Amino acid sequence: MPSVETIIAWGLGVYAAISLFLFVFLTNNIMIWRERASIIPFGIAEGKQEKKHLDKPRRVYWVCHNPDHKGWTVMLHSWGRKSERMVTRAQPHWDKGYSLIFVDARSHGESEYTRITTGYHYAKDVIEILRKEQIENPILHGLSFGSIAATIIAREYTVKALILEATSATIRAIYWDFYHYLRIPKIFFGWIPWLLLKIDWPWDELAPKNSLQKRDVPILLIHGEKDELFDPEKHAEAIWEAIKDKPHVFKWIVPESPHSRMARHPEYYEKVREFLDYVERIEGEKLPSTLDSADHKNTTS
Repeated sequence: MPSVETIIAWGLGVYAAISLFLFVFLTNNIMIWRERASIIPFGIAEGKQEKKHLDKPRRVYWVCHNPDHKGWTVMLHSWGRKSERMVTRAQPHWDKGYSLIFVDARSHGESEYTRITTGYHYAKDVIEILRKEQIENPILHGLSFGSIAATIIAREYTVKALILEATSATIRAIYWDFYHYLRIPKIFFGWIPWLLLKIDWPWDELAPKNSLQKRDVPILLIHGEKDELFDPEKHAEAIWEAIKDKPHVFKWIVPESPHSRMARHPEYYEKVREFLDYVERIEGEKLPSTLDSADHKNTTS
């Protein structure tokens, strides 16, 4: 039978290993075993597609030129995923005539693995790409982690509209919601997010429910009714309450959808297309900052 000292040593070793795993999990993409390459279909059969990258670190992106080009949409994937995750979501944009930019975040997809990656890093990289490609006034379409990056981009770069799926209301809540979702006991491991949140960083200033109040562009919030990671009452409704009185704001709570699966709903394509129609209409006609129908403004289901 092992001695008490051996049991304690093994226990401390296991605790240290789990703590290290959780620290890396909260600051980087640990799912490196997933297929890294993406198949992006846009601009191959028609138009033109260019696969490019930024250096130091290497950040990969695709530029898909639509033959009916009327503007640009940037597609921003979720945590642990890659650009291919956004292909279905990009279809209504392409069909409407928008050219597309897909960007793999650091440590994701075909981009270089770095020591740390966050929505802030993702946003800064996208801004660098937009400036390099001389793309002005794009639409940003982000999913979860990508939606956080989209809200940060919109603080620093002029955008036409925002489509935000499965967005966390605050950045602080992301850490604790991951713990709750994975059933990680806070009593033993709560010190890790507590320590991360002590970093001198504008957590509250960059929180979507706060930063979006300063944006007057059209915004479509999409959230799954059955999202167990970012509860819709805690996140989607909190953002909605903060910005619902601003012009051009829409919300769609997708029936029965879990986190990040909203694009599977049969009405998804038309909901996004309807929003794009609205964006084009107010841009072209300079309509007043009110919608014709209360049901249209609050498009919950």
